[in-house]
Amino acid sequence: MNNKRYGFVKVAAATPLVRIGDCRGNAEAIARQMQEAVERGVSIVVFPELSLTGYTCGDLIRQTRLQKAAEEAQKPKKPKKKPPTWQDIKLMGGALLSKMARGGAQELRSNAETVNKLNVFPVPDGDTGDNMRMTIESGVAAIEHLESDNLAEVMKAFSHGMLLGARGNSGVILSQFF
Repeated sequence: MNNKRYGFVKVAAATPLVRIGDCRGNAEAIARQMQEAVERGVSIVVFPELSLTGYTCGDLIRQTRLQKAAEEAQKPKKPKKKPPTWQDIKLMGGALLSKMARGGAQELRSNAETVNKLNVFPVPDGDTGDNMRMTIESGVAAIEHLESDNLAEVMKAFSHGMLLGARGNSGVILSQFF
């Protein structure tokens, strides 16, 4: 199935095997996972914070040597052969998030009745899809006139709009994803 044809984006979370303080080795592990993600058709890959330095580096994080090593590890290595395709991955900004939110809202509008029919626990109340649709539409309305490419700013407005416009339990639960 061609997910992009239907407006979907494949997203992955990756957790590289990290060695404390080995910034170059950790960067190479991240690059390998990014390459694998590209080969699997993934458009967005997220990694845990401090993946370059190692999360439990403690007081080492204040050491200038580790900080410089982390900065150096982020610089692209000169390829021996051809450049890896993971370098073609673009960063996600607020404009892309807005577009994705509008696409998600459109999908819920188109499929609300199907989602309504899925809800059977604890009782089939028949409005789960409608509640989720109204909730995400509240989030989209909150960012409709926001002209920013700042991801944090757009995400904050979107999630706040969803929370304030949440309908039913399913809407509240959906708003907590953002």
